[in-house]
Amino acid sequence: MRVLPRRLRPLLEPTVAAAALALWVEANANTFVTYVPMRSDYDLTNPFHVAMAIALALSIAIVRVLPRFSLGIVGCVLVIQSVAWPSRFSNDNWTAYLMLVLLALGLSLYASAALRRVAAIAAVPVAVLVGALLNVPALSTTGTWGLINGKAAESPDVPTGFAISAAVVISLFVFAWYLGSLWRARLNPAASTDELFDGAAGPGLASHRNPVGLAELTPREREVYFLVAEGLATHEIAAAAHIEESTVKSHISSVLSKLGLSSRTAIVAHAYKNGLLVPAPAD
Repeated sequence: MRVLPRRLRPLLEPTVAAAALALWVEANANTFVTYVPMRSDYDLTNPFHVAMAIALALSIAIVRVLPRFSLGIVGCVLVIQSVAWPSRFSNDNWTAYLMLVLLALGLSLYASAALRRVAAIAAVPVAVLVGALLNVPALSTTGTWGLINGKAAESPDVPTGFAISAAVVISLFVFAWYLGSLWRARLNPAASTDELFDGAAGPGLASHRNPVGLAELTPREREVYFLVAEGLATHEIAAAAHIEESTVKSHISSVLSKLGLSSRTAIVAHAYKNGLLVPAPAD
């Protein structure tokens, strides 16, 4: 049963990103923390806050096609916030950090295996830094009080709040990663990410759980075979299969060798000849 038509899938992450940014804007009108004094020149920081929030939303919008850049954007945002106080979120807009949870979900779905390992390792320092930005006075917008606890540096509530915040962020990351892993697990070994939305082999492809004529191929090679037959470019196959482009090229070479074919076009012809590629139904 199709959940999301193929032509609409590229719009999913940008739509989620836009919604997250809109919710952040709405949250600014309903300040969650009102008891922490702010800097007298607070208004001057607004453009920086908006830029940081837009950057986090952008990381979500591009996670399907450019997961490395998504992770890089977040790293840049947190580094900038750690060294430049105008860029740090205030009482009105620290909820932008919740976008990181959506990014964790996106990375668990679309990143390659190698990048997922990097993201999983990076989750801990990211959570620690966010916890510090929320609680440590020296890293808050105020420079004097913790952002969400309103305490000075010598208060015992500062390390406690820091530990709790970091633990909550890590827990949210783990939950998002778990959901993404469950979603990915819906795929059979020879399926692509697109099946997360179709529940079937994608338009144009016949069912290929046990494809005739491809017995000599490994499950991963069968997956690449069908993605090539569907007309995807190397980088698109890498994103769909969650592997590196160099690995995609290696699998294509192996497929061509095992099937006695000479090119990607020959793979398409082979799929048609064996009834594995069928015309997509008209919408």
